[in-house]
Amino acid sequence: MRIEITDQTGVKVGSTFFPYGETFTVADALGIHFCSSGWAKDLEGLIPTGKRNTSDITVYPKNAQHTHAGETVNG
Repeated sequence: MRIEITDQTGVKVGSTFFPYGETFTVADALGIHFCSSGWAKDLEGLIPTGKRNTSDITVYPKNAQHTHAGETVNG
């Protein structure tokens, strides 16, 4: 799937950065995700571009464990 990045800050997935205005060939699932999130447009026009959500949200992890013992600093 060919997409053009429309998010002005670009999109980062793992260690891969997709800069604004550039076009890429990506897997269909990734392209659909980018387009539906409003970060890119489908160059064939088959997948509609969603509305980009810029609302502040709070993310609560399902499993959060603190496994590091506390440290004491003598000084």
